[in-house]
Amino acid sequence: MRYRNEQELRQAVYDVLRGVVSDDDAKALESVIVSRAAARTRRSRGAANIRDVGSPGLRIGASVCPDHLSGADFNAVPWFAQASDDEILALSRGRWRNSSDSDAVAVFMATQDQRVAAVLDYARVVDAGTVCEINAGEALAWLAIHRPTIARRARASLASVA
Repeated sequence: MRYRNEQELRQAVYDVLRGVVSDDDAKALESVIVSRAAARTRRSRGAANIRDVGSPGLRIGASVCPDHLSGADFNAVPWFAQASDDEILALSRGRWRNSSDSDAVAVFMATQDQRVAAVLDYARVVDAGTVCEINAGEALAWLAIHRPTIARRARASLASVA
């Protein structure tokens, strides 16, 4: 199914976000999202470095939403697995939310999670801003296990901002 205009696409994405969607719309939107995701530049490192993203202790909860609607919750571990030390520290200095650094997490995760891609596509279509927030406690716990030096620096950065 191809959308004849922006309004049809907007309505279909809105229906997905609300959880009310026909099979045809779901398949068509998946096709749109997959084609847009394929066009995005993928980083050289990524989720392939993670053995089991869903296993206990490896979750970093995050959410992204347009200005006026509910959004998508996601696991940000794939972003953290491929992020540079500087990217993680910049995110922590931004207090893990509502910054260009947290937005970069959502943009990367859109290549990994179609729900995140749908939220970002919808926000772009309706010209709305987005808010992305990462669970700081879970991020610091993951970093303490996988990148302890960065965890210490991120904690120190948070303490200096407070």
